[in-house]
Amino acid sequence: LVPSYAKIAHSPEELRTAFLRVISFVATVSFSASLGMAVIAEDFVLTVLGDQWVDGIPIFHWLAIYGAFLGVILGLQSYFQINRLERVLGLSYAGYVLLLLPSMVWVGYSGYPLEMIAQARLAITVVFFVWLMACIVRYTPVSTGDLLSVLWRPMIAGGAMYAVVTLLHSDGLGYRALSMLQDVSVG
Repeated sequence: LVPSYAKIAHSPEELRTAFLRVISFVATVSFSASLGMAVIAEDFVLTVLGDQWVDGIPIFHWLAIYGAFLGVILGLQSYFQINRLERVLGLSYAGYVLLLLPSMVWVGYSGYPLEMIAQARLAITVVFFVWLMACIVRYTPVSTGDLLSVLWRPMIAGGAMYAVVTLLHSDGLGYRALSMLQDVSVG
């Protein structure tokens, strides 16, 4: 994206418009794919990895949701670069790691279920996501309203898809692969 952004970097309005289009697309793909994987986590893990991975289903579920936010975060990096905000991005990532590592260690050693590690990672990533959005609003011509206007639809659509698939889920007549195919079709 950096070369494409570089071609229009001379015009802050064109750059802003292009960035919002890109983030809208990235959020649409990221939230639909990640929340889709989260909702089919059980069938996917048991079909692809087998019954010996049953304990990993909750972890896979939470990490799939984490992936929705990570996808958008990764889509922001080139916009930080083209706006010469590498230092802000680097310091933000340093803060993310400084929050993430101690929380992973604490949850891991506290005797909580392993899925709590994935939940903690998701929670810290959501905070990081909001932080990066605030940095974009602070340091670029993009407003909070601009970001909300391109993010609310993919987030709501992904959540609605998750809810509908969960509501209509059936056991697929006892076949995990059939159940997963049915859920993917509904989604």
